Amino acid sequence: MPTNFALSPSERPINITFCFYFLSGHVVAFCDELDKRPDVNFSFVSVCGPQGLKKDLGDFSDRPYLIRPYLNDSELTKAKLAIKKADILISYCCDLTKTCLSEFNGNLFLMSENFLRKKTDFFNPLTIARAVHIRYLIRPFVKHNASLLCSGFSSCLDFGKIGLFKGKMHKWGYFVQDRYFCEENRSYFSDGKIRFLWSGRFIKWKHPEIPFLVADVLDRFEPSLDYEITLTTTTCDELTRFLKKIGWPIKYPKIKVKGFLKPDELILEMHKSDVYLFPSDCGEGWGVVLSEAMASGCCPIANVAAGASGYLIKDGANGFGYSSRSEFIDVIKSIAKDKFQIVKMGKNARKFLKECYCSRVAADNLLAFAKNKLVKDATSPEPFSAADKNSKGIWLPN
Repeated sequence: MPTNFALSPSERPINITFCFYFLSGHVVAFCDELDKRPDVNFSFVSVCGPQGLKKDLGDFSDRPYLIRPYLNDSELTKAKLAIKKADILISYCCDLTKTCLSEFNGNLFLMSENFLRKKTDFFNPLTIARAVHIRYLIRPFVKHNASLLCSGFSSCLDFGKIGLFKGKMHKWGYFVQDRYFCEENRSYFSDGKIRFLWSGRFIKWKHPEIPFLVADVLDRFEPSLDYEITLTTTTCDELTRFLKKIGWPIKYPKIKVKGFLKPDELILEMHKSDVYLFPSDCGEGWGVVLSEAMASGCCPIANVAAGASGYLIKDGANGFGYSSRSEFIDVIKSIAKDKFQIVKMGKNARKFLKECYCSRVAADNLLAFAKNKLVKDATSPEPFSAADKNSKGIWLPN
């Protein structure tokens, strides 16, 4: 199978097909960017419809490039044709793609997050069984000389451990929509307060207890500091029991607990926040809320174990990364003593998402690869640049 190809300007447009679970806010910015390119014929194959809470995260059914094979046979036929005729096919590991590979002759990219979602010894029997199962599932992609789009820094680590995609891994992820970007000169510290935000489902590996740790640290070490913490999450019995156990709201009067916010509501919350708390551990394959918060100009404080952190965070330049509880506490103490570093970090975070890790640059680099013009090694922080076990997003502001 070819690894790349060249099309002169006089030749036909490049056929690009993206086969994914469904069209969501996670991928729509990249899809819209490809669709508007005059040198691209773009199709998105939605293998299924959005489920559960995902239904409330945006309706993109009006996109002209959307194909939904689960609706009827006509759509299924269109989907198979779009896959087979693609010059570039981006897909997650699904049966629909596998059934079409025998008639596919283009460049194949498997898009995947990390598959080892627990901090465990690789030689643990359960981990070995998981790795063997993954190798079996993606065997058709490997046989077809696929490359890997790493939707998270740990993805290249995990697949490297099982000996796959050596020298054929690219930095990737999910790219935010333009509406998440705040004004370049947004304000900070409204009413003199530092405003912290945590958002996500109330599940263990997203660490919803962290906002309360922040309050404990600030009240102990900087009791005169004026701050406010907002926690937005899905309401559930676990949340109710947790809040009762820790004594909220009496013990934590500066913490607001809100229910699930729809995208437009979350954008408004991010735009008025100064610091975004992203404590998710390795259970978080990517973590698109980190991208959204950075685009909103928030200063991120991110657990480096989460998938997005390794590609988006340059510690001390566009946010803070930490790997332990003590490091996290040190960061909170630091910004409490000098809150104006939050402004610098927040502006740099927005700049990085706007100018570097965005759908426009991802599309540019993908098309440059298709035309044999891409030269991006592992030192580049841009999406689609080379990824390996030693490469993280390296970026410094001007």
